[in-house]
Amino acid sequence: MTNWEPFECARDLGISVQFCRELGGDLGRWYPKQTTILILDSLPFFIERSVLAHEIAHAVLGHDSSTPKAERQADRWAARRLISIEDFRAVAAQSPDPGQWCVDLQVTPRLLVTAADLYSSRRHARHDAATGEAELAG
Repeated sequence: MTNWEPFECARDLGISVQFCRELGGDLGRWYPKQTTILILDSLPFFIERSVLAHEIAHAVLGHDSSTPKAERQADRWAARRLISIEDFRAVAAQSPDPGQWCVDLQVTPRLLVTAADLYSSRRHARHDAATGEAELAG
C-alpha cells in the first residue's frame, strides 16, 4: 500500500483539519481563506481518509469553488496518492470483487472507480498542465 498519509500531508501543508457534526450534506469541505478542512466526525476510516485526500487536492490545486471539473481533478489527485497502480493491480489479481478492493486499499468506491479509469490499459499518458504531473487520459 502507498505510504502517503493525508493527515501528515495536511499537517505538512499547514492545513488545519477539524471535525464537525454537520456539513449540509457534504462529507468534507475545503475553506481556502481559513486554510482549513472540515470533515464530518464519526466517518469510517476509509471514508475519512478518502475525503481528506480529496479536500487536500482542492487545496493543492488551488480550487476556491466546487465545480464538476474541480471535483474530477480532486478525485484524480486523491486517487493517485491513495492508490498506486501496483497496489491496484495487486488487489485486482487477488479478488474479482471491487468491494473487496475498496476494503484492501482503504478507499471509497468513488476513488476506486477513478483509479480504475486512470490505470486503464486503454489509456495513455499526457501531461496535465493544471497539476504539473503525468496524468493518464483517454
